[in-house]
Amino acid sequence: MRRDDIVSAAREVFALRGFSNATLDEIAEKAEFGKGTLYNYFQNKDELFEAVIAHSFDCFIEIAQETCLDPSLSLLESFDRFTAGLLEHLFENAKMHALMMRELHKPGSNSHLLVLLPDLLEIIEQPLLRAEKLGAMKDVSIPQSAFLFLSMILMLFGCETDDRICLNYNGFSKSVSSNDDSVCHKIDRIIHLIHNTFFTGILHSGNSDNQPLPITTL
Repeated sequence: MRRDDIVSAAREVFALRGFSNATLDEIAEKAEFGKGTLYNYFQNKDELFEAVIAHSFDCFIEIAQETCLDPSLSLLESFDRFTAGLLEHLFENAKMHALMMRELHKPGSNSHLLVLLPDLLEIIEQPLLRAEKLGAMKDVSIPQSAFLFLSMILMLFGCETDDRICLNYNGFSKSVSSNDDSVCHKIDRIIHLIHNTFFTGILHSGNSDNQPLPITTL
């Protein structure tokens, strides 16, 4: 329980202050323990931060297991539920997610996070494999499709929450207001956009035999 309390306190401090600015003194104060107690469980700030990142990513795994491993669900149902569940979690933990993404892209850092990513993708692949077995899907790469789907969710979430850009149907605006849209509306909007791109495509066929239109080279 003490370890869990320390990780929980560290999660809040890291999300608020970032890894570089956070101190073990602040984390110990937040956890209401002496600094020496932290060293009973973690050797240094790096090890504590890795535990925080791992805990956050484990939440992704749990959401995927709850939504993608049910064989009674279609591909669309599984992915809709996964998208909604993941986005709800991300909106509730936006600062932590931003911190995770920054650290994920640092070379050689957070090996535990990089190890967990294939585990998450393997779960996301399951609805695709079921659809492929039923003949309900085109001949595409399952691993790449799973990675693309997860990437779309994370990128669209980032566009909705980043102060520098906000994705909307009228283009890009410079900032996003906390009072602009409700979280539910943002989630619905992202799911709708993913339907139109990942599942349906954004181009009309434009001809009677439903063949793709030729692309004009300028």
